[in-house]
Amino acid sequence: MKFGPAEIRSLQELSMGDLCHLDNDGDGYGNQLGLTISSADLDCADANEADDTLDCNDNDSGMHPAAPERPADGIDQNCD
Repeated sequence: MKFGPAEIRSLQELSMGDLCHLDNDGDGYGNQLGLTISSADLDCADANEADDTLDCNDNDSGMHPAAPERPADGIDQNCD
């Protein structure tokens, strides 16, 4: 049996709430390690919560996919 997004969401709500990715630095992007936390209000938008794993450095809020790139500094601020 396959579950679609609506069924998965319902299963999450019935169990422990929404399973969110941990956002250590508070920039809105989750860590690439896939570490998760439970969201009691089911939105993955509170402190330390994210709904993705796109953050290339979850210990630096200035490094995430939407960060401006500083040319020629040798650091990948925008995770590309």
